[in-house]
Amino acid sequence: MQVLICGGDNVDSEQISYEQKISNMQSYLSFFYSGKSADRFAIRGNHDQGGLISYNQNGKVFPKDIISDDLFKKQMKSEENLYGEVRDDNSLYGYKDYHQQKIRVVFVDSLDNPEILNNDGSLKYLAQWDYGYQEKQLKWIASVALGKCPDNYHVIMFSHIPLRIRQEELRNHRNFDLLINLINSFINRRTVTLQSNIKDFEVQEFTTDFSIREESNFVGFISGHDHTESIIQNEYFKTIVCDNAWPEDDSYLNSYKEDSFTILQIDIVNRKLILNGFGRSTIRSIDY
Repeated sequence: MQVLICGGDNVDSEQISYEQKISNMQSYLSFFYSGKSADRFAIRGNHDQGGLISYNQNGKVFPKDIISDDLFKKQMKSEENLYGEVRDDNSLYGYKDYHQQKIRVVFVDSLDNPEILNNDGSLKYLAQWDYGYQEKQLKWIASVALGKCPDNYHVIMFSHIPLRIRQEELRNHRNFDLLINLINSFINRRTVTLQSNIKDFEVQEFTTDFSIREESNFVGFISGHDHTESIIQNEYFKTIVCDNAWPEDDSYLNSYKEDSFTILQIDIVNRKLILNGFGRSTIRSIDY
């Protein structure tokens, strides 16, 4: 096994005590990074920040109540470059190439919210409910993670929130359509121009040319969040949603359903992704 991904909602940081939120995250991540058998990358989920309004004061969430971006970066080792990964400075997103397998593992931050305050000092955007991608990350994905990927490598991308086109309120999918368009353009080796006017998530128009590539191989977008398994078609690629390890109603102690995790195998010759589910997770496979 080359790499372990903890895909977000790694701890349920909905305690009133800020100190308890920090302690929970530190305990989990210190355990996660303690092993030496494989590379390890942590992705944050919407519950990790600790911004559920009902656990905060008067329906408002203030910076002192939640885990900040800077603290996530510290706890998730984004400055330490433990495994030779490539990041955008000390970002919570990055990639690692596995040269023998010709696979690029990309992890992106689907909770990429600006830390803007309301007039009363409360947070305008909360990871609990606000999901999206900002310009800096999208340009990095376009120009570096995909744009500089060797032609014969196969790309697999991970994040917490499933990548899909949704019709409900905008706060659940800001600029998701841009990332979908970007990936589809990469797959089809075409030029794409992206731009967004979403307030606080504006993306100035930029163009990426994938037409000179000899190959573009995209395995899939792996996510969680939904607490159930599914496969979502995004035109030319699939979002594969994995079950959550956190106990559900059908999680029985001392039984195989107590836990849920998935081991992924990529067959680049036959262009197949095999998902070996354990516990409540099932065994699935997709072609790409």
